[in-house]
Amino acid sequence: MIRQDRISKMLIVAAMLLCVYLATFENSTLIMFPGILLTFGLIMEWFLEKKREDVSDSRDKGSWKEIGFYTVLSVGGMALVAWGTSYKPWMIMLPASGIAYVVLMAISEEQFFRGFITDLLLSKFNRKILAVILAGFLFAIYHIAMYSTNPEAMLYVLAGGVILSWVAYRSRRLSPGMIAHIFNNVRAVIGM
Repeated sequence: MIRQDRISKMLIVAAMLLCVYLATFENSTLIMFPGILLTFGLIMEWFLEKKREDVSDSRDKGSWKEIGFYTVLSVGGMALVAWGTSYKPWMIMLPASGIAYVVLMAISEEQFFRGFITDLLLSKFNRKILAVILAGFLFAIYHIAMYSTNPEAMLYVLAGGVILSWVAYRSRRLSPGMIAHIFNNVRAVIGM
């Protein structure tokens, strides 16, 4: 079972504050989407936990070394995929709001796709690698609206989704993927 730990809980609170901040200064319905995604992911994760009997886990005490290891593994894997493609991101907001928005999206997507979707698939499939790959495909399908005309971007998102799902499965935590996803998104905005 993939769980929230102290770091992921703090990041979720930060994401909620970013929703309020961005809604205050950006005049766009685009800001509502990550808030809805985050809320839905939290609710669905809560329902999954209620259905399980084995909710006790010592992962919350956690090791900083383990979180750091899986975060570096995630960032490194996504960097290798980015290096192998000519994928270049784009942004439609001002730089400060753009950075806040991509941080918010990273946390929201990780809560939804790893905290809910990947965890749900892992509970349904005996072959865990199949669940991880399927979660990566669902993550890529979710990004079609943004990157459909760019096959290298879709390959990057697919590989990133598989990497982040595998790391969530192996670490049983959300925080390494959240941190790696934030790093990836901020790097993309700054790199523009």
